[in-house]
Amino acid sequence: TNVVPCAESPSPYAIKIEPVSCSAPIGPNHHLDYQVYWPAHFDRHKKYPLLIGDTPCLTPSGLYQRSTEAPNWAEPTAACGAYVAIVDPKPGRNGKRDDDVMRIYHQLVQDPTVDSARIYLFATGTETKHLATLVEKQPKLWKGVLLLNPSSLPDLSALNPIRRLPKILISAAREDSGRLNRYRQDACSRGVSVQVMEPSGWTAGASFALQARECTRAMIAFVFND
Repeated sequence: TNVVPCAESPSPYAIKIEPVSCSAPIGPNHHLDYQVYWPAHFDRHKKYPLLIGDTPCLTPSGLYQRSTEAPNWAEPTAACGAYVAIVDPKPGRNGKRDDDVMRIYHQLVQDPTVDSARIYLFATGTETKHLATLVEKQPKLWKGVLLLNPSSLPDLSALNPIRRLPKILISAAREDSGRLNRYRQDACSRGVSVQVMEPSGWTAGASFALQARECTRAMIAFVFND
């Protein structure tokens, strides 16, 4: 595994991190499954940022982790020193994804090694609808939000400018740049920092390896360069 996925050559600094299966109760005889990538070189005396969200597919398989549908950035982000928690989709809970993320948030934030001031949300594609709702309802909980190829964006008019507002990173194919740049300008006028990630050469037909490398670099910078 490379620190940046799909790198052209192996990295001598690569750290292999496998996700740990966890669960949270959601009622009598029912539980919510999720996967956690632990930060590399873990030290129980330190605090680490936490990224939490969901993807459309299951996560524990190493083969899946390296597929085009996977959160390929999760392992290298953990290798840089962060927790990454990913909700596993559960049949019949499509309309409750925001509730699921909050259950896991409340469970993990109790860990003294989780830095409650550096918690990030992430979502991909249609899952961004649920995470956008969490940003609108409880913006002060999140240090930042990472929205990858989003179908929905947080309603900026719902955010109270006198509260702490999360910064936002949005991935974009070049074809979407006009719409997202308008969103960024609106956000700036409301005091919300929005970064639109449009890597060089990133179009709808760009290679998966190029997208994965540049997306991962941008996400790691977003989380750790603050």
